[in-house]
Amino acid sequence: MPHGAPTGKPAAANLSPAAAMMRGKVLETMNAGNYTYVRVETPDGEKWIAGPQTQLKVGDVVEWPGGMEMKNFASKTLGRTFDSTVFTGQLYPHLPQPFLPR
Repeated sequence: MPHGAPTGKPAAANLSPAAAMMRGKVLETMNAGNYTYVRVETPDGEKWIAGPQTQLKVGDVVEWPGGMEMKNFASKTLGRTFDSTVFTGQLYPHLPQPFLPR
């Protein structure tokens, strides 16, 4: 093992899979290269998420297993800079959740 390498399990390994997942409603989506960029509405506000190209549409619900946040990310392909983008290894689309009155 290289000197200074972390030992033991990463903190996320101690969480259940459901606890490690994030979820949001798709507000905007676009593909660029091999990535899909998704603006989602979450309980913590709107966020931009980027992951492997995935078929999504406005209104869908998407989940992702966290990721690495990049501030002021400039996409040359899209010709735009995102204030904050979370890059994740996977996007999991779900059907929109219908409103069910109580």
